[in-house]
Amino acid sequence: MAMDISFALDNFAHEATRQKNEQAREAALNRLEKVTSHVPGLVYEFRLNPDGSSCFPFASQGATRIYHVNPRDIEHDASAVYQRIHPDDLAGVTASIQKSATALSPWRHEYRVLNPWGKPYPSASPMAPPFGRGLLPIFLNKKKPKPESRI
Repeated sequence: MAMDISFALDNFAHEATRQKNEQAREAALNRLEKVTSHVPGLVYEFRLNPDGSSCFPFASQGATRIYHVNPRDIEHDASAVYQRIHPDDLAGVTASIQKSATALSPWRHEYRVLNPWGKPYPSASPMAPPFGRGLLPIFLNKKKPKPESRI
């Protein structure tokens, strides 16, 4: 009988600790989301999985402003983000992520993102696959053409 009570008390203490840790995690995540909601861009954590899939375990509300996706929708699968990348730029983006992952080097690649109306706007992103954290700034201005040199 004493062992049953001891076991029950141990389980109760374990569950209370687990709940307290979960509440602290949720509070920290809420603070992080509140702070990052004021950043003009996307604050994120990126993961490239061994099978080639990727996800954003954390993405601020900037994901909505840049890619027009809900951050919760890309927590486990980043395919919605890849669908917003201009088709002409997608192969270069994925190749540069793979190259960065192989070299374990920071990633920076310039590419266009399609807005909800199908029009591209340029963007650049520092990221470090296979697991990166960073800020994706918003660049809405079009690139200015380089002046032609005259001989």
